[in-house]
Amino acid sequence: MVTKHLPPWIVSNLNWESLKPVIRVAIALWIGLIFLIVQETLDVIGIITFFILIANCMYPPAGTVINFLFGAVLILIGTLLAWGWSCIGMAAAFAARDETLTNSQIFKIAMANPKAPLEAVVQVAAFNGVFLQTG
Repeated sequence: MVTKHLPPWIVSNLNWESLKPVIRVAIALWIGLIFLIVQETLDVIGIITFFILIANCMYPPAGTVINFLFGAVLILIGTLLAWGWSCIGMAAAFAARDETLTNSQIFKIAMANPKAPLEAVVQVAAFNGVFLQTG
């Protein structure tokens, strides 16, 4: 039998009560991975489906239902607060930015890549730090 070769602390925990949380976590991670892989759910929900996997790793559904719901609500509130603060920060940065400088940079980028879609070019330029105003 397999249990002969396992340490005693594993053998004593190989029961249904000990394996239920492991199965719950595995199912939750599997569902999150399916949401991330299937293109239709990615189109509807968006890239935030990756957060399902992150949240499952941060607070796995291993305890009681009430404890899990409490933890999930706390994670959701924390995420919404972080999102709100980032929106406030972006709004403040956008209000402080010189509009003529932004328009001239976008125009310069658009003229350098006339055949590419403007959204894609601006996204790449923003990723490369072209719009950082240091002075």
